[in-house]
Amino acid sequence: MFIHTLPRAMIHGPHLDVGVRHAFHIARVGLRKGLCALSGHDYLLKTAGNRMFLQCPDCGRETPGWRVGRTREIAR
Repeated sequence: MFIHTLPRAMIHGPHLDVGVRHAFHIARVGLRKGLCALSGHDYLLKTAGNRMFLQCPDCGRETPGWRVGRTREIAR
């Protein structure tokens, strides 16, 4: 006769739900990155602070980008 000794919270409850959601999130992110690797990134122009860059909306990859803002004055 086998006696089940696992705590009930490990079988039922919020911990299982969080673990399953996390596993699906990891799988979804991996699938998105895989699709980008096969078909290429679809970049959109984004800005944040004094930086302008391209970002793929599917996998989140960012290019190094450019600094924007005040330009240096050329010495005369």
